[in-house]
Amino acid sequence: MEKKAKFILIFCLLFCVTGSLFALDLFPLANPLISFSPELTGHTRTGWAIGGGLSFGFDLTSMFQTGLRTAFFHNLYTVGALEIQAYIRSWLFKFSKTDGLFFQTELGNVLFFEYGETFPSLLGGWAVGWHLNYSDKWFFEPTLRLGLPHVWGINVAIGYKFTSGSGGGSYVE
Repeated sequence: MEKKAKFILIFCLLFCVTGSLFALDLFPLANPLISFSPELTGHTRTGWAIGGGLSFGFDLTSMFQTGLRTAFFHNLYTVGALEIQAYIRSWLFKFSKTDGLFFQTELGNVLFFEYGETFPSLLGGWAVGWHLNYSDKWFFEPTLRLGLPHVWGINVAIGYKFTSGSGGGSYVE
């Protein structure tokens, strides 16, 4: 094969591959987000505790979101708790394209640290909250959590959503 024909063939193959890569705009990581949430919680093992969490998530559709959250709590006396959980969120009401009431299901593990020993536990619960956008990218969410081993929790998440200005990384409505 001549050099010119090889060049044209390679150029066409690269063009096909890069065109396919740009078509992957609907890959599941639509509108990834990160948030920090200071929280007051009531653990069954220790009573109340304070702490905070860090969440990473993304939109599945316009009505569903999923993600991972890790949080650490301490009762300021002897017991600490490290939560690692996955969540799935459903929007109950949306009063605009992005603001609204949500319901969330959480499942994961908790490690309690007490007097130098570690005690594992399962985590399961529900949360209800309100997603409020401060701007196109910044948001905050007051949330009430119920479940086990945390009987209750109240937090306010402050977060950032990584959306592209060209409409990329979004879901089909």
